Amino acid sequence: MILCAFLVEPIFFIIDEPFVGLDPLAIDTLIELMVEMKQRGMGILVSTHILTMAEKYCDRFIFMHEGKVRVQGTLQEIQEQMKMNDVSLEEVFIGVVKN
Repeated sequence: MILCAFLVEPIFFIIDEPFVGLDPLAIDTLIELMVEMKQRGMGILVSTHILTMAEKYCDRFIFMHEGKVRVQGTLQEIQEQMKMNDVSLEEVFIGVVKN
């Protein structure tokens, strides 16, 4: 179903938890496709709890907690906002939701 959506090549794509239920090979294939589409100029918004994957492939982040946007920006911008330099995206997220 996800691959069919990419076939029409929209300019913007919203994907909610795209890796759930996929095996590692399918995840790798999907990521390759998303990277290729991003390089072609497609905007991609991914909602995920797999923060290590997001940190590796995403340019900007929005952290929501209790229905509200808490911080947003690049990893470096968010680290600076939270005064948590040189930590992973997951560690910053935990800091955001605990405060």
